[in-house]
Amino acid sequence: MDAGVFDSMTYDFTGKHENVAYSVLQGRHDAGGLKPDVAEKFMAQGLKVIAESAPVYEHVIGVGPKVDAATMKKIQAALVNLKDPTVATSIQKEYTGFAITKPSDYANLFGIIKKVDAKISK
Repeated sequence: MDAGVFDSMTYDFTGKHENVAYSVLQGRHDAGGLKPDVAEKFMAQGLKVIAESAPVYEHVIGVGPKVDAATMKKIQAALVNLKDPTVATSIQKEYTGFAITKPSDYANLFGIIKKVDAKISK
């Protein structure tokens, strides 16, 4: 995006990552952003990966404002210290566990989202 190559392109939200792949393969869009595991599923059909963003944590577990700090820490500890791997693999088969994250872990993704939002709102 920083190179300006996307300045003349239009942006659409297609919903699921699979929809992005279908749209690109069917010629409705020239390019699209999708998760690496989804892209891999469609490569045999002709989808080409031309770039990847920095890795981001995919599934986030959050708590609401009524949850006190002590309870939040207990939940975090329970997730980070899981002994049963089927808990993680029930979300996605490649998952091995959980990690505590902070907003700065998503800085790259937030930057991309801001650029796309700015382009869409023009």
